[in-house]
Amino acid sequence: MIPFSNYPNRQGHAAAASAFPSRVDHSVNKAHVDSYASASPTLRSSTGTNDSGAFNGGGTGNKPILGVIGFDGMKFNELVSLSFDWTDLTPLPATLERLPYFNLVTDIKGDGSSFRIVNISASLPPATDNDFAITQIGADRWRYEWSAASNYVQIVGGPPAGPPVPPVPVVNNGPLWSQQAFAWPDIVAAYPDGFFSDVDSLDRGMPAGVVTRAFLVALGGSSNARQSSIRLDSILVNGVAV
Repeated sequence: MIPFSNYPNRQGHAAAASAFPSRVDHSVNKAHVDSYASASPTLRSSTGTNDSGAFNGGGTGNKPILGVIGFDGMKFNELVSLSFDWTDLTPLPATLERLPYFNLVTDIKGDGSSFRIVNISASLPPATDNDFAITQIGADRWRYEWSAASNYVQIVGGPPAGPPVPPVPVVNNGPLWSQQAFAWPDIVAAYPDGFFSDVDSLDRGMPAGVVTRAFLVALGGSSNARQSSIRLDSILVNGVAV
C-alpha cells in the first residue's frame, strides 16, 4: 500500500502528509468542530436556521464537517476500509440524525468532468441495505466499520452519464440517489481512472466556494436545525489512524 503522503494530487505534487492529527474544520453556519486538530475533535451543531448562501445548494441548516488531509489523488482501488469511534455527547436518546458519516469527494471519471460525493452512512435510506457495521463499545460510545470488499456506498446525485457505462446499483428502491446503493468493487471497475480529490465539488450539501478535503466526516445536513454533539475518538483509513 502506498503511504498516504505519497499520493500525487491533481497538480502533480506530493499530497499533504496525513500524519495524525492533520485535520481541518469545514463546518457551515451554526456548526463547528472543537479542537479539530486534536486527537479527539468534537463535532457540534446548534438549533436555528440561517440565511441561504453558505451551502452550494442554498440550504439554511447547520452542518459540522471535519476534513482529513492527505488523500488528494488517491485512486479508488486503493481504498480498503474506513472506520471511526465516537462518543455521543448529546443528552438525548440516540437518533439516526445524530449518526456521523463519511463523505468522500471524488473526481469520479478521473478527467475533471464530474465530481461526486460518495456517501458512506447508516442514517440515510437504504440504511438496512448498506450493511454498515455499528458496534457499541462503551457508555454512549460507538464504532463504525466499513469494508470496500463487502459493504455498500451511495453516490450523491447518482452516477454521471456515460461514457463510461455507469455501475448498476446493487440496491435500487427508487429513482433517487438516496434510494440506491452500490458495491465499491463495481464503482472501481466502472471508473478505473477515478480518484479522491481536494476540490470545490459544487455539491449542494458542501460549503459554497470552499475547496474541501477529499475525506470528510460530517454530522447532519444542509437543512439540519438540531442541537447535536459527538466526539470523534479515532478515524482509521485502511487501518491507519489519520
